[in-house]
Amino acid sequence: MQNILIEDRLFAIPSNYNEATPGQIRAIVRYDSRKMKASDRFLMILLCLMDGPGRLWLRFRWFFKLTKAEAMLEMLDFTPEIEHFLSNTIPFYQQKFPVLRRFKQLYGPGDALSTITFRQYRQTEEIGYRYRETKDEKDLDELLSVLYLRKPYTELWYKSVPERLMILDEQMVYRKKIISRIPMDQKQAIFLWYLGSRSVLMHQFTRIFSSGKKSSEESDSAKITPAQIGSSYARLLDGLAEKATNYAEWDATNIYDVLNNYQEKLQESDRVKEASRNRKPA
Repeated sequence: MQNILIEDRLFAIPSNYNEATPGQIRAIVRYDSRKMKASDRFLMILLCLMDGPGRLWLRFRWFFKLTKAEAMLEMLDFTPEIEHFLSNTIPFYQQKFPVLRRFKQLYGPGDALSTITFRQYRQTEEIGYRYRETKDEKDLDELLSVLYLRKPYTELWYKSVPERLMILDEQMVYRKKIISRIPMDQKQAIFLWYLGSRSVLMHQFTRIFSSGKKSSEESDSAKITPAQIGSSYARLLDGLAEKATNYAEWDATNIYDVLNNYQEKLQESDRVKEASRNRKPA
């Protein structure tokens, strides 16, 4: 948390999304996407983050009673603190929306996508890329319906591989229908969390994700497609599965276990190549 002083009163505000409440994150998503003057947007976001009365409209009334016009100018001095929050330099990985309720309940993954399978990860990679391109709410609904299940994830890992895959695939249309009723600001807040969790994975498994990067010239000339993303993860499965029957097993394995195994294989291959290069000719 970080503290700000306005009219001799100290307020605590979160320094990143992980310290914010679900309500604060949803409010920020709403105001950050609205068309308004930058100073007005800044004021709204700051009021969302300040530790005043619970409901935002009460906080406005309380704040304007408390302060004078000069305080509004004083608040503008805290632009760097708000920019630091919005820049999200610390990945937003803590799960703030573990359960979605809209007549029925759906259960989400743990912090930093720690409980999902490799199948879910590769599916969300393709759908997430498509959503970032189209901004179509239906794509966002599809992504969340992959991540949110009808039963808690703790039950998933007690199942056999075929049962696990069946649970992931069953009633996708049903889950998508429930998610379509969730408010858009909440869905966008979850997408922010998904992106932050994804960056945690990429920082942890740098050998895997750095090897697939292209130069800026290449990325400008050839745009990556969802199909290319899918094929790259198919190659990852090829690298892990010794035979075709192992594909389903790896697909139903925890994402961290899959990436850890694959990174170890790549690092071992690097060591062998390095030893071969350093070997002196006889």
